[in-house]
Amino acid sequence: MTQRVTKCTIDAITKAVELKRGGMMDKDIAAVLCVSPSTLSGWINHPKNKNERELSKALKAADADFRQTLEARILEAGRTDWKAAAWLLERKFPKLYSLSPARFIEDAKDTDGEPDALTKSLMELGALL
Repeated sequence: MTQRVTKCTIDAITKAVELKRGGMMDKDIAAVLCVSPSTLSGWINHPKNKNERELSKALKAADADFRQTLEARILEAGRTDWKAAAWLLERKFPKLYSLSPARFIEDAKDTDGEPDALTKSLMELGALL
């Protein structure tokens, strides 16, 4: 029986981690590694050998590092620009800070728990669009 040659090599792992640290998406990393997105997804989510386990662990860590770096930049920008802090709050805590239509409807209910007339009209208009 012939042994299958894998593209999940140490060089591929190194390249993939470098790209992930730069913020590249998995589908694009797959293209650079000349594998399908589903193959890369399998390596990450269901690793079958040592190299795939190493790739999975390293890519997850690189992704966390990338997100942490960006969040730190947003927090730093929030020191001088309130919009950066507001943006982060809206995304981290959407139920509390987002301006979603559902939140407006909830806030616009009359004392009996039903939407007021204006909100009902807007909901009907939205359903038509």
